[in-house]
Amino acid sequence: MPKLMLDGNIFSTDSYLFTFRNRAFRYGDGFFETIKCVKGKILWWKYHELRIQKSLQVLQMQTLSTAAYAKLKNDVLRLCEINHCQDAARVRMSFFRHDGGKYTPESNQLHVLIEAEPLVSHTFLATGIIGGIAQVEKPLSSLASLKSLQCLPYILAGMEARQQGWHQAILQNTAGRIAETHIANIFCVHHQQIFTPPLSEGCVDGIIRKVLICTALPWPIYEQPIDPKQLWNADEVFCTNTIQGIQYFKKINDHIYGPPRIAAALAEWLSTQENEPAEL
Repeated sequence: MPKLMLDGNIFSTDSYLFTFRNRAFRYGDGFFETIKCVKGKILWWKYHELRIQKSLQVLQMQTLSTAAYAKLKNDVLRLCEINHCQDAARVRMSFFRHDGGKYTPESNQLHVLIEAEPLVSHTFLATGIIGGIAQVEKPLSSLASLKSLQCLPYILAGMEARQQGWHQAILQNTAGRIAETHIANIFCVHHQQIFTPPLSEGCVDGIIRKVLICTALPWPIYEQPIDPKQLWNADEVFCTNTIQGIQYFKKINDHIYGPPRIAAALAEWLSTQENEPAEL
C-alpha cells in the first residue's frame, strides 16, 4: 500500500485524515506544488521554494523557516524512497490552513500533505499535441498566478479538451487574451523570438516558465500580452510544465504548425539539465 505524509507523519493512502471541517475541502483555502523528482533529487527545488514563499505570503499563511524548508525537501525525498519511486516521481505538496472558522479562518497555522507516485514519462515532442481555445475563461486577479486549490476553470477546460479530442485546452483571460493552457504555460515563437504572457495576464507562475525566463538562451523571451491572432500567426507554439517539460502544438483549432525547431532545441536542453547529477 502506498504511503503519504501529513505534517511529517507517514500514513497509508487509504487512511482517514480529515473531517468535513477541513478548510481545503470547504473553501479551497490553500495551494499546491507539483514537483518532479529524478534519480533521488528534486528538480528545480530553489524555484519551488520561492513559489511556496510567495504563495504563503499572498494567502497570509504561516511563514516557514529555513529549517522548515530543509525538512520539507527531506520529507519529499523520504516519501519517494518509501514509495519506491526515487528514479522518477510525481510529487504533490498541498498547503492548507487548520480547521476552524467560515470564510474568515481562526488560525493561519499550516497543514502540509505530501503525495508521491511513480512518474510515467510523457512526451509528445516527436509528433506534437493538439489544442483548442476553451470556452471557460481565466479570471484576472492578484491570485491568478498561484496554484490554488480552487481549480474550477482548469477542470471545465480539461473536460472540454477531453470532449473535443484535444491534448490541452487553451484558456483566455476575461479580457480575451491568451493566459495559459489548462495544465501548462504557453509560449509562441515569431521570427526567432519567444513570447509568453506576463503573470498579470492570469497565468500560473510556472516553474519551467521561470527556468526559461531566468536562463540566458540563444533566443530572447519577452513577457507581453498575446492576442489569439498571434497564435495563428506564430511560427511555433509550445507549452511548459514541471512534469511534461516542453511540448509543442502541431495544431490549435484549425491552424496547423510546422516543425518545432526552437521548441525541440529547448526540450533537448531541458532534458540535459534535468539529467545532471547536481541539484538544480
